[in-house]
Amino acid sequence: MDFVIEMGREVMAIEVKSGESWSKSDLVGLREFLRLTPDCVAAVLAYNGRETLRLDDRLWAVPLGLLLS
Repeated sequence: MDFVIEMGREVMAIEVKSGESWSKSDLVGLREFLRLTPDCVAAVLAYNGRETLRLDDRLWAVPLGLLLS
């Protein structure tokens, strides 16, 4: 986990990857954080690709450029 952002009682987790693609193994830490942190409203894998994907109920893969814009 690279960043954990707290907003009151809610939490967001962000994992940053430098590659243009990602693998399921890149999601292990985010999935575990979601499992252990019921107040986590979203977990985001930020990567250098172009596609935003909803991977699970609270889990997303989002292009890093989109997060920074």
